[in-house]
Amino acid sequence: MKIIDISMGINNGMLVYPKNLRPNIKKSKSISKNKVNQSVISIESHTGTHIDSAYHALSDGWKISKVKIERFMGSAIVVDVTKAGAIISAEALSKFDIRPNDTVLLKTENSLYGYKKFRKDYASLSISGAEYLSSKKVNAVGIDYLSIEKYMGDISVHKKLLRNNILIYEGLILKGIKPDRYKFIGIPIDYDGDAAPARVFLIK
Repeated sequence: MKIIDISMGINNGMLVYPKNLRPNIKKSKSISKNKVNQSVISIESHTGTHIDSAYHALSDGWKISKVKIERFMGSAIVVDVTKAGAIISAEALSKFDIRPNDTVLLKTENSLYGYKKFRKDYASLSISGAEYLSSKKVNAVGIDYLSIEKYMGDISVHKKLLRNNILIYEGLILKGIKPDRYKFIGIPIDYDGDAAPARVFLIK
């Protein structure tokens, strides 16, 4: 069995979406003064690898804490759409064996660039792609960048997926991950809000 961590580490200097606050991690206690080391961690809910809930885009949407824990694990398929360009369409996705209840992980051209510097032209899911995945009744969709929607988009992709009860994983690290089927675990902290940081693994 091989376990592959595809989540981002949290640190003060990490890349965040424009106008989002960077994490602020600072020591609050030290062994020399307090007998223990302790820290205060301040982060926005959409920092690093995280899961969007419907409340992120819909005022009456469900929140992370309302999702059954079984939804955060199951069967995943990593689809290689690195040659599909900056907009991942339904046509590009139709070439893969996507099944009901799959967690679909989009390995895009973003994986070639990583998270060193923010790119406004990052690859994202189109509304036709969101409609296609909704028609397939998938459990979740994830992408290898800080948003599944194009830069400064109208949130239509988020709304389409979330209205169809599809979880959204953003900030995944898929560089070097072979397109294939895997067992998937992506557990958020139990937080009654719009999104939550998550630790995400593939198991082969």
